[in-house]
Amino acid sequence: MLSVVLERAGYEVVAVGSGQECLDALADGAIDLVVLDVEMPSLDGWDTLSAIRAISTVPVMLVTALSGDDHRARSTERGADAFVSKPFLNRELLLTIRGLLGGPDAAP
Repeated sequence: MLSVVLERAGYEVVAVGSGQECLDALADGAIDLVVLDVEMPSLDGWDTLSAIRAISTVPVMLVTALSGDDHRARSTERGADAFVSKPFLNRELLLTIRGLLGGPDAAP
């Protein structure tokens, strides 16, 4: 669903199914933004985020069903640039992405 929303907004999406696939995609090409779920098998979102920060400064937005100050704080501590709780409005997600990519005038 997330890929469809982003593609309809004009973004090119590289969809992956795990934290390791995310790291591989970062190593393989130019990625402008990572939208990362926290709850993933084997390498969760926070560990993936830590691994991303070891190799890149690419903006990372965590999207998760987990909410609360502890999860937000943990995300910030690990280097997340944004945190969006599920369920979210598509517009909220897109505005957050636009801000991470350069503000209101940033094109997809």
